Amino acid sequence: MSLVLYGKIIVLTHKHGRDGHGQSGVVGRRVGNPTVRRNGIKAETDGEMTDWVHENTPSDDMSEFIFLGLRRTAGIELSRFRASFGKDFWELYGEETEKLIGRGLLEQRGDALRLTTLGLDLANNVFSEYV
Repeated sequence: MSLVLYGKIIVLTHKHGRDGHGQSGVVGRRVGNPTVRRNGIKAETDGEMTDWVHENTPSDDMSEFIFLGLRRTAGIELSRFRASFGKDFWELYGEETEKLIGRGLLEQRGDALRLTTLGLDLANNVFSEYV
C-alpha cells in the first residue's frame, strides 16, 4: 500500500479494492474509488486500485448534517445543529431557508425544520441550496 498526500486529499493505492460501491463515508471524511466505471466494474492500472480519502471541512459537515437530516420525515433539529457545530443555523443559512419556506418546500415546526409534501417531490432542489 502506498500513501500520497495532495493538499487535503490523501490517495491510497493497494492491490485489492474495498467493494464494488465506489464511495463510502465515515464521520468527517469520504472515501471513494475513482476507478469504478458505470457498470460497477473497477478498472485496474498495473494491478493496483486507487482510492481517495477526503477529510471534510466544517462546512462539509454542516451541509451533510442538513441534507442527510432533511431526508428524514422528522427533518433536522435546529438545537442539535447548534450543539454539533456551535453555530446558529439561521445565521448561516437563514436567507436560503426563508426562500425555501416561501416556495412551500420547507416548514418549521418548533425546533424541527423539515420538507413539506411538495418539498419531498423536489428534495434535490432543496438539498442543492445547502451544498
